[in-house]
Amino acid sequence: MKRLLFILLACLEVAQSLAQTTVRGKVTDGETGEPLPYVTVVFTYTNIGTTSGFDGDFELIGVAAD
Repeated sequence: MKRLLFILLACLEVAQSLAQTTVRGKVTDGETGEPLPYVTVVFTYTNIGTTSGFDGDFELIGVAAD
């Protein structure tokens, strides 16, 4: 019974880790297409966010994929 519970918990842990993903992107000016550095990128209605780098690139690691 303990072994079965351990296997079940291990499977749930693997499933949870697979449900997370990485979101990457680039923030650019809508008119000129130039990259925008140091822009705050936040998912709406959450506290998950980051800031774009000098070249406008950003990356959010470990975002839950619901």
